[in-house]
Amino acid sequence: MLTFNEPTHTYQWDGKHVPSVTQAIFNAGLVDDRWFDDYSRDRGTAVHRATELFDLGTLDESTLDPVLVPYLSAYKLFLLETGAEWDAIEERVFNKVYRYSGTLDRRGTINGRNVIVDLKTGQPNKTTALQIAAYAAALGLVCDRLAVHLKGDGKYSITSYNMADQARDFAVFHACLTVANWKENNK
Repeated sequence: MLTFNEPTHTYQWDGKHVPSVTQAIFNAGLVDDRWFDDYSRDRGTAVHRATELFDLGTLDESTLDPVLVPYLSAYKLFLLETGAEWDAIEERVFNKVYRYSGTLDRRGTINGRNVIVDLKTGQPNKTTALQIAAYAAALGLVCDRLAVHLKGDGKYSITSYNMADQARDFAVFHACLTVANWKENNK
């Protein structure tokens, strides 16, 4: 059974630690963290929570920090313009074959096509394609993969990753996972 420890942002399968998708990519050395800071990370976490509560119909928008309002507006605009319908929100996944885990932001349909969406408050980078391919592989899906960049001006942009590249993107992720596991086992 998959368990998640919120404070440490770690996953376990049947009581044993398993790496997350983002940890594997980071630990393999593909992420330049010079651009990350606590403020941006915390804002991203808060935006994710606000959009989750909005989708669940439980967000009291009157309590929302004013900094978050344009990001939620961007998300609402994305929903309105795409007609996205969600089957899963903040879904925890585990790949039993490759033994990794993660939490995908949204899974559902847009224009009748299966899609996995990753929400970003910063510009998506090249490793986002790997990240979403890993989520799709954990679920055994071949689907459209989108990164939705929610912006502080109330607008959004979409980066679409080619379905034909999903196997290649997963292969690169698998290489990251192998390197990350090797580093963990050879400290």
